[in-house]
Parts: sequence; C-alpha cells; structure tokens
Amino acid sequence: MFDTATDDVLGTSKWSAGPMALAIHSGQKWIYGAIAQHWWSYAGDDDRNDVNLTDVQYVLRYRVTPETNIGFAPNIRYNWNADSGNRWTVPVGLGFDTIGQLGPVPTKIGLEFHYFVEQPDVFGPEFQLRLLFIPVVPAPAWSKTPIF
Repeated sequence: MFDTATDDVLGTSKWSAGPMALAIHSGQKWIYGAIAQHWWSYAGDDDRNDVNLTDVQYVLRYRVTPETNIGFAPNIRYNWNADSGNRWTVPVGLGFDTIGQLGPVPTKIGLEFHYFVEQPDVFGPEFQLRLLFIPVVPAPAWSKTPIF
C-alpha cells in the first residue's frame, strides 16, 4: 500500500507490504475461491498508527450464461491494531455482472450490494454499492502453457 491519500482521514499515511495468496476455481457453472492479503507498515508518518491488516475476498459466482454471472465477492477485513470492538468488517451481499462491449474493448460490467453485518464503530459502513467496469485483456500466448 502506498501513501497516496489527499487527506489524513482517507488513508493511513503509511507505506505497507505483505504476503498474498490466491485460489480460484473457474468451472462451467461455478466460480469460487478466495484472495487473502496481509499488510504491515514499514514506513510513513511516525505520528500515525502502524498498519497490521488482513483482508480476505471470498468469491462465489454462478454462471447464468457464458457472459453473465450472479454471486458475490465482498472483502472481509480484520484490523489487528484496533480496539476489540472495532477489528472486524464483514459484508454479505449479492450482485451480477455481464460481459459487454465498451467501445472496442470487451468489458465486464456489474453491480453488487453489500450489507455490513459487522463493522467498526468509529468509521464503519452500513452498506456498500459496488459498480464494476473491468476491461477484459486477452491472456498472452506464453500463459497458456501449464507450468506443472
């Protein structure tokens, strides 16, 4: 994570890094898996709290057609440095996405609504509306050869 916030309330004022793991299955009808990340701060404003944050994005989508999915992919967060009542951020929700053309580029367009069943008391959201515009870039030829 880079310190790019334009205001103190919008960021940590810290530079952070850490491990990441990804496991995704993309089948004929179901897409499921998770992306797990953890960050520790290593530089930045000494007057601000250190970063020790875990984020897990779980993914579950059902393919209605080859182009259209319904499902969800919210981010669960755990702030190890927060007070005990402010550590968890847990959304649940539902959404859809489809592949369409945005000019010459195939683009995944979608919408998800998440309700937060657990959120920090200090600055926690109650709900989230996520709008997706993701350009689809073809995989390079070298990536189609299995490594193992």
